[in-house]
Amino acid sequence: PDRAKRVSGRGVFDGGSLLFNTLIFNELQRRHYQRSEGSPSTPLTPSTIIRLFHFSFFIFHSSFFIIFPIMILSVNEHPWGEGPPELREIETTCWHMLHDAANNRKSPMHQAVIGTASGNIAHMRTVVLRRVDVDTKKIYLHTDFRSKKMADLKDTNHMSWLVYDQAQRTQIRLSGNIVIHHMDELCKEHWDKTGHHSRRYYMLDRLVEEMPEASTGLNEPLTAFDYTLEESEIGFQHFVVVETVINWMDWYYTHSKGNRRAKFTYEDAKLTDETWLMP
Repeated sequence: PDRAKRVSGRGVFDGGSLLFNTLIFNELQRRHYQRSEGSPSTPLTPSTIIRLFHFSFFIFHSSFFIIFPIMILSVNEHPWGEGPPELREIETTCWHMLHDAANNRKSPMHQAVIGTASGNIAHMRTVVLRRVDVDTKKIYLHTDFRSKKMADLKDTNHMSWLVYDQAQRTQIRLSGNIVIHHMDELCKEHWDKTGHHSRRYYMLDRLVEEMPEASTGLNEPLTAFDYTLEESEIGFQHFVVVETVINWMDWYYTHSKGNRRAKFTYEDAKLTDETWLMP
């Protein structure tokens, strides 16, 4: 509500200023047209300017008392109205948001955080959500077979995901066992859809963790994209698709009137349990 007040007040001031400037411009244009037509025209006096100023701010201050209560109500109102939605509706919406994120680069959930473990240390990384199969409850990412995360995944055979949409106030966490696709049919399917510009790091002879100085690690031809699509095929040997078979999902929604949280459990792509959780 406090933020809504600041936004509303600033909007009224900016709107009043815009209307005032527009009225002054129109008045000047009208007087210029009168002079060009040979009609008598009086100069724009300070009293006229003050009158236009008072009129413009009167209009916007009057509208403020109508618009502001509506904004306050919209800020405080739950998107589902008085009561919470059904659990099945939440579960369906979560998968819809995930599917959209995989296909829409502008989605806030298109870039996700994954969690892997090495011994007793957890590692978090930002990746691109590449594909979501709603029916099979599987989600996918791309990586390099030589990357450190691959060693973690081979040790635990498990991965956790986190995505967040600030506008929707929604966090979704997921986890499950993984399937590594390397040099197989699914891997080739994803590689063929990988753009020319996205293949250059896979084309490197080796990946170096530590560098003597700041560098992209790319040579000049790769930096300049000076290679053909056919030449980039050498990178396929290092390209990996990691599939996560989801067995657990946690939905968390934040709101000034109270947060909401729910958990969903899956087995063989079937929803086996759904329950509300304490936020």
